[in-house]
Amino acid sequence: MTDRETLDAYGRHATAYSADWRAQPAPTDLYDLLATYFRTGGATADIGCGNGRDAAWLTAHGYPAIGFDAAPAVLAEARRRHPGLRFETATLPALDEFGKNA
Repeated sequence: MTDRETLDAYGRHATAYSADWRAQPAPTDLYDLLATYFRTGGATADIGCGNGRDAAWLTAHGYPAIGFDAAPAVLAEARRRHPGLRFETATLPALDEFGKNA
């Protein structure tokens, strides 16, 4: 189940949200944790990937990532900003379909 009102808001403001996320400092504390606990080369899911900033970081640092988000307009921003990465429309209950193919 998705929240249509939230998805519609992201749809109307995807470019502005994306610009805002990109203007924020990178979450280096999170990246440090990922580098400590994630295994390089392992498949990684960025759930709620937004504009793809973190999926791009993950992939660039040896954690091949697929970005998942429920908002198609936000995913369009991610695909535009990171054309070499994979982004899929999915909600949490539907992610099981992707795990079966990993």
